[in-house]
Amino acid sequence: MATVYKAYDTRLERDVAVKIIRKSAFGSEVWERVLQRFEREAKVLAKLSHPNILKILDYGEHDGTPFLVLEYLPGGTLKEHMGQPISWQIAVRILLPIARGLAFAHQYGIIHRDVKPSNILIAENGKPMLSDFGIAKLLEAGDGHTLTGTGVGIGTPEYMAPEQGLGKVVDGRADLYSLGIVFYELITGKKPYTAETPMAVVFMHISDPLPLPRQFIHDLPDDVEKVLIKSLAKKPENRYENIDGFVDALERLENLGNWKVEKPGGRGPGQDHLSTLDEVPSLSKSQKFEHPHSKPEVIDTNLSRVEKNSISDNSVDSSTVDSWQNPAPIMKPSLSKKPNRLSNFFHKSAFLYTISGLVVILIIAMWGVY
Repeated sequence: MATVYKAYDTRLERDVAVKIIRKSAFGSEVWERVLQRFEREAKVLAKLSHPNILKILDYGEHDGTPFLVLEYLPGGTLKEHMGQPISWQIAVRILLPIARGLAFAHQYGIIHRDVKPSNILIAENGKPMLSDFGIAKLLEAGDGHTLTGTGVGIGTPEYMAPEQGLGKVVDGRADLYSLGIVFYELITGKKPYTAETPMAVVFMHISDPLPLPRQFIHDLPDDVEKVLIKSLAKKPENRYENIDGFVDALERLENLGNWKVEKPGGRGPGQDHLSTLDEVPSLSKSQKFEHPHSKPEVIDTNLSRVEKNSISDNSVDSSTVDSWQNPAPIMKPSLSKKPNRLSNFFHKSAFLYTISGLVVILIIAMWGVY
């Protein structure tokens, strides 16, 4: 629908992103409607100010082609940091700000329609930001259809809600479903539905049962799986009533993750050790997500340990970490003890008594001779 370019604002001397709406994505019969709606909706979207929604800085038209000017975030997208399972605690911390951003937009009647990892950008400080609200709103015709054609849904098949794939009128619960798919993929490292063609994926979302997350993550808590199952229900009425309900559920999981305590010896290699999560992981473009067991930062021999495994840097002195990773051998008491003074006294006394006795015997013997 659009092409994004990195550009430089010469007046304010900053990098920006320019999103150009592609005319080729629309039929000639609807292009005029796109142009008519563009300025009106761009003004509305520019007022959509939230810490986790990418800000629209400006808009315009060049040679009949509309464009948006957006904040430029050099950290890349969430998709670039994915590829293997991550702890459910970290996944909650990543998606909770995005869910709150969606809840804010839904208050203004704006449905995203295309929530996916590539539309979640990462700021330099690691903060996740949701982008592409503009495309969803600008393509909405206002009569229950979209400007791409009657009955044709906007979105990405792997993350598209069933009702969206059927071309029905959608509400905020479609965004909830899409964010639930992202949550599922972060935790399991897999999309729930994949097929050779986009249409086959759409049909799987509509008809196929959800592969339970515990098939892939055996020690996933019941509470986490329940949230996934409810958010990914086929029928919108079986999901959370709105995105606020999903936010509440994630907040409860966040609290559960902060206070989870590991039972000594209760987990084997390759299983989740996290008991607390003090920081949202830093998501710079140069970093890849790592499963929390792949690179433990603290190793000790205490069975009741509480380990912090995060891809963010912990404020721990490196020498201290080295001492934990290479603990000094346990020193056993030495078998050679210091001499006891009283014992020495008795030893010396016995020796003197022995010498004295020999001298007395020798004197008696000599007395008998004379």
